[in-house]
Amino acid sequence: MKVDKTPNYTQFTSRCNPIKPFKFKTSVGELNVFEPTTEVVRSQEFADEIVDFFFNNFTKDTADPAWLRFQRLEHQDLFKRFKKDYAEEVHQLILNDDGHTTFLTARDKNNKLCGAIMSHGLDEIPFMQKIVMYIANIATDRQYRHSGLGKILMEKAIDADKKYFTDVFLVGEKMAQGFYEKTGFDTLKENNHSQRKIMKYMKSMRFDYPEYVDLFTKPIQADRPRWYDIAATIINKIDI
Repeated sequence: MKVDKTPNYTQFTSRCNPIKPFKFKTSVGELNVFEPTTEVVRSQEFADEIVDFFFNNFTKDTADPAWLRFQRLEHQDLFKRFKKDYAEEVHQLILNDDGHTTFLTARDKNNKLCGAIMSHGLDEIPFMQKIVMYIANIATDRQYRHSGLGKILMEKAIDADKKYFTDVFLVGEKMAQGFYEKTGFDTLKENNHSQRKIMKYMKSMRFDYPEYVDLFTKPIQADRPRWYDIAATIINKIDI
């Protein structure tokens, strides 16, 4: 049975502060932007769709050599394994949702997925899950680039969690640095001791950093201690 993805305004995936559905006008048509219901998000159809959407954007519409390699025939088996692993990560994220996982989607009049953002508490560094909001993925179809869609998805997702996290963190392609800076993000810097600790830690965990991607962050609650200072202390204990 085909799952109905149209918005049900009484039930949302993020329990901390549901995002009110809205329409977003672009030069190529109006989009419906909303959070799918919990029932939809937990369906296999949605999981397959969201994974395909992000992967198509990351691997077929990019200049990043780390993703472009998947287009080569000799790397198709690697691509399938990587995609399978990513799909399992998304599945586990949904199953283990603590209420701070957000899927915000944009669909055209034909219900085609044209933009999406997925965020949750940062789980790559211990004890950061309830402190830092992590933008795991954000993507828009090529025809909606430069329309402001990516910016509005980012702003709405952050606004939904601004009472629960002190900061936002993401790992983004260097070619998209201008976009992140326009939405208020700065890259982590070597001349800051705590940020340097985070940079070293992430380098040990990711194959694409620092060659292809960079680390971006911005505060949500400016009066609170910055997350990287807390994380640096935790990383020091891990190193011991």
